This record gives sequence, structure tokens and C-alpha cells, in this order.
Amino acid sequence: MKKVLSVIALTLVIVFALSAVPFTADKLFTPATEAAAEEDGVLLTLELWSDTHIGSSNALHFLENGVEVLNSESKHADGIIVSGDLSNGGYADEYRDFYNTMAKVEGSKVVTANGNHDYGQTKSHEERRPVAIRYRNECVGVDSNKDYYSTDIKGYKVIVLGDEGTKPNSAVISDAQLTWLGEELAEGAKDGKPCFVVCHWPLKGDHGEWFLWPIIPGGHIDSASTRKIRSMMEHYSNVFFISGHLHAGLNGAFARRFFNSGCVKEKNGVTYISVPSFGQGNRFGIRDKGTGMHVTLTKDKLLIEGKNYLTGRTYDGYVYEIGVNNYNPETDTTPADPVDPVTPENPDSPDTVNLPDETVIPESADNKQEAA
Repeated sequence: MKKVLSVIALTLVIVFALSAVPFTADKLFTPATEAAAEEDGVLLTLELWSDTHIGSSNALHFLENGVEVLNSESKHADGIIVSGDLSNGGYADEYRDFYNTMAKVEGSKVVTANGNHDYGQTKSHEERRPVAIRYRNECVGVDSNKDYYSTDIKGYKVIVLGDEGTKPNSAVISDAQLTWLGEELAEGAKDGKPCFVVCHWPLKGDHGEWFLWPIIPGGHIDSASTRKIRSMMEHYSNVFFISGHLHAGLNGAFARRFFNSGCVKEKNGVTYISVPSFGQGNRFGIRDKGTGMHVTLTKDKLLIEGKNYLTGRTYDGYVYEIGVNNYNPETDTTPADPVDPVTPENPDSPDTVNLPDETVIPESADNKQEAA
């Protein structure tokens, strides 16, 4: 027992000590890099946010500030992906604040995933999950009572996965959802076209989740689903898996080499991206609130640029360049016009969630017990 406590204590010391280290990225973002991207021709731009935690201290102010900064910029991204923990307790007023604020974004399509806080964290999954799905449907334009769906941004498929279990921190992916994912990948990643898979939770073993969550178990998708998802994605070129949950900040080569916790990593042809927390701060590297990533896709590369959306400032040392292989946009026949989100088949399958009437939705933390 003493040995276990010693290991835990040592781990905590290392976590807190290293949280102040500015782990540098592999590639610097320079004017030459930016000019090269423009010369190659920009196919798609995205803003990646996660863990806004509306309902926690000042989180709504940060989100409003971030939207104002985006709207003030001369160029608007094609889309904004928010990868979960939109709310802090899964209450109706938190969702209204989040989605009403995001509705003010100019010129960008908004895509959201749900996270563990959106499902009530350790309590009330059965009560809170329908709340999360209902507000997502109304505000993102999805017509489904499931945790998962797909859509597109400028003709590029975005596949959003969702937890179907009741564990407080990890995610459970059903066989039905895995089958659906395979079908969506076959369509979206055909002929090497870049395709984005979004889930609040990372796959097991990625981005240092073992190190960042040493005491609280399960900061990842379950082991069996992790193996299946990896195998499916590795069948295709140019698949990008986007997650949040870890509050891991912006970091790079040092963190990846010693702790397997770099926020951008490539493995067997798939790129894994861990998005920093926007609303509550981060544990490693750049720990600022309001942090996210700006993504630029060209025919040859994907540039992922660390950015603070409260100031509009980019982080010079935190840009990651990923090669795009075997994709010719000139032969791509997929319509670039927006399409309605695609919802799964089998509405009566066991993982279906019954959506509640407005009258039974938990309204706020003021009159309901707060989620842990």
C-alpha cells in the first residue's frame, strides 16, 4: 500500500512540475510556411475548440469573447468543431447559453460532440443524455435520438461519435455505432479524401491519457472499441481523429517522446489531435484558457496552428504540419455545398434514446443537484 501511495505521490509531483514546461512543437509556423499554404491553395479551414464547460466560472464570458474575436477577423473559417463538454453540468440553461452564443458566429458551420459533463459526469446519465441530444438536434440541425451523427463541412465528411454507456469518464461505443462508423468512413474517406472523426474522448493510450488521468480511471474510449476504431481508420489515407477531454494543453515533441502526450501525433497513417480545453484551462504546456487550434487544409498538407481565441494571437512555436497523401482535389466529385447531417439507420435499435418533453429537462444548477 505504501508503494502504491508513493507512486501516486511521485506521479502528482511530476504532473504539477511538468505542467509549467512549454513543450515545443515539431515545426514552427513561419511566414514562408503560411505563404506556401496559400500558394498550394486552401481547400478547407477549421477552428477546433473543446471543453467549453459553460456553467463553470467565467466560461460563458470566455466563449463570448472567443466568438467576438472570430467575427472580427477578416477571414472566417469554413467550420468550427467543438469536441464535447459544451456544458459543465448538462443543464438546459447551460446549453441555451452555449448554443445561443455559437449562433452568433459569422460564416462558419458549427459542429458539436457531447462529452461526459454533458451527460451529467458521474450522475444522471439517463436524465442528462436526452438533454444534450435534444439541444444538439435543435441547434446543429441533426434529426436523431442517438449520440452520434455525421455531416460535412465544405464537402469534407465529419463523423461525430458518442458515448452510449454510463461510466463517469470513459466512453462506450456500441457495435451498431461501430458498424455505422465503418460505413461512414467508406464513404467519406474514399479515394484518399481527408475525413474527420470527432469524439470527446481519445482512444485508449493516446495523448498521455494514462499519465494525465493517473487516479481518475478511464479518460478514453473503451479498449475493445479503441482497437476496432483504429483498425477501421487505418484502412484509409488522410483520416484525422479529433478529441478533447484531457485538458492537455498545447505541447509537442518532448511530451510525445517521454510521455506519449503530444497533442498531435501520427500512427499507422492516422493523425490524432487532442484539442486543449477552452473554458477551464489546461494541465500541460500552454495552459491558457481560450486555447484551441486553427486548421488549414491544402492538397498536400494539413497545418494545425495553436491559437488563443481570447486575444486572437497564434502561438509561434505550436504548429504541426501533417502530409496529405494520395489525394487529388481536382478529381473529387463530392459536392462542396452544405448537406443535411446524416443520422444513423435503425431508429428502434437498443442504443436509441427517448427524447424528453421540454417540461422534464433539468433547467439549471440552481434548482438541481450539480453534477460532480
